[in-house]
Amino acid sequence: MVSSNLQIILFYVTEVIIGLGQSLAALGRTLGPAIAGSVFSWSLGNHLSYPFDFRFVYILLTFFCLFLILVSLRLPKSFEMSFADHEKEIELDDHTLEQLELEET
Repeated sequence: MVSSNLQIILFYVTEVIIGLGQSLAALGRTLGPAIAGSVFSWSLGNHLSYPFDFRFVYILLTFFCLFLILVSLRLPKSFEMSFADHEKEIELDDHTLEQLELEET
């Protein structure tokens, strides 16, 4: 079983990560439409040829999505573990620590 102090730390770390994710998502929802709208209006008014015509904002969004796909493919496989698997790993680490403490004494 995971010690209670470690559970409390994991709980707070999880809460911080969730809060950070929510804040970044809100920032993206705020800035995304404003930036995309500005780029789209610029591309309509500049009278430049392809790729800087009205398609420019869609080209930028396509490259942004491809970039995010590539980044997500490089994430470590440990992110796919369930919480139960993480708990088992922590239990094993606690057991190893107990063994090391017993060996030292």
